Amino acid sequence: MINFEYSLQSLSTRVQHSSSDEGTTELTKKAANHRKFVESDFDEILRTVWNAAQDDGYFRYIYRNDLPVKVLPGKFNFILQLNLDRALKRRKPQEIECPNQPFNPTEFNFSKVRNSEIIMKLINKSYGTEKSKNKKIPTSEDSNFILINVSPLEYGHILIVPNMNKNEPQRITLNGLKLALEVILLNKSCDFRVGFNSLCAYASVNHHHYHGYYLKHRLFIEHAELDALAGPCQVLVDRDYPAQAFVFVLDECEFETLNERMNNFLQATFKLILYLQQRNIAHNFYMTRGSAHNQIFNFDSLRIYIWARSSSFGAKKCEAFNPALCELAGHFPIKSESIFECLSEESICQELKAISQTLFNEIRADVISLYQTETFA
Repeated sequence: MINFEYSLQSLSTRVQHSSSDEGTTELTKKAANHRKFVESDFDEILRTVWNAAQDDGYFRYIYRNDLPVKVLPGKFNFILQLNLDRALKRRKPQEIECPNQPFNPTEFNFSKVRNSEIIMKLINKSYGTEKSKNKKIPTSEDSNFILINVSPLEYGHILIVPNMNKNEPQRITLNGLKLALEVILLNKSCDFRVGFNSLCAYASVNHHHYHGYYLKHRLFIEHAELDALAGPCQVLVDRDYPAQAFVFVLDECEFETLNERMNNFLQATFKLILYLQQRNIAHNFYMTRGSAHNQIFNFDSLRIYIWARSSSFGAKKCEAFNPALCELAGHFPIKSESIFECLSEESICQELKAISQTLFNEIRADVISLYQTETFA
C-alpha cells in the first residue's frame, strides 16, 4: 500500500487531453492536434499500483483493453462497452431495502477486504497546524483509502473509501464529498471520472464509497450547454437529454482562490444531496472534467451532475441493464451480448427518462427554493 501525501497545491481545476488514440472514437480523433497529456504524480502512481494489482492476480478477472465498444448513432454519442466477466465473476450485490438503510457489520464491507486490495492511503497534509509539523495530529483523513474494484468496469476502476474504519453506511457526507472532489482534482487526466450510487440507486455494498475510473471516450455532458436554475444550481439547456440532472460547476481558478471556491462548491452541492437524503430519494452523481464555455475538448472546469431517480429495491441483478452513475452520464457497461446488440439511442432514452424524469419535475420547484434563500460566492 502506498501512503500518498498531498496538499491544496496538488489540486488542479484544469487539465489537458490525453495524447493516446487507444480506445478513442471518431469524435476524439478529430481533436488529435489538441491532445497533450501531462500526468500528475497521483495519476502516475495510481496507474502503476492498479496495473501491478492486476498483474499480481488480485482481480476477479483481467480487465481487457480490447473489449467490444461501440458509439450509438444519434445526438448524444452514447458509449456501449461489452464486459461479460462483470456479470459472471463479480461479488453478489447486497439486498437493499431503503436509501437510508443502516450499516450492517455482518454483511460484506470494505473492512473485510484482503490487504492486497487496498492500494493507497490518502493523507492531506493541509490538515493540522504549525504545531503538528514534527508530530502529526491524527485526523479523520487518516483512514481515507483507495481500493481496487476487483470487478472492474473500466481501466483504473477504484473505490474511494472515506473513514473506512468508521463503518459508515452508503450515504454521502460532506467530508466524503470533499475527498471525492480532491481525488478528481489530484488527477490531471480529463479521462478520469468519479461517481456515486446511493442505496436503491444500484449501490451494491452498504459501506460509504465512491467510484473512480478512466474513460477515454468523450461524453455529451462534458460540454453540454447549461442554464441557471437558481443560485449555483444549473440544468441542461437541451431538454432532450433523457436524464435531466441538477448540475454544479467548479470553474478554473488560481491557487489563491481554490480553497474558497472548493468550499463554496461543496456546500452548494451538499445542500441538494442533504435534501435528497432527508426525503429518502435515491440518487446518483457523476463528476467529470468539462468546459465552462461548452467547448468540446476544452477542459477548464469540473462538473457534477446529480440525478434524483426512482428507487430499485432488493439485490441488483448482475446481468441486467441497471442504469446507475455511468449510464446516466452516457457510458453503458453492458453485461449481456443480446442487450449490447439490441440497444439503441431511442431505447436508452426511454429507460433513462422512466427512472429520472418524473422526480426531476416533482422536485424542481423545491430545488429552486433551496438556492433562492442563500447566496453562494
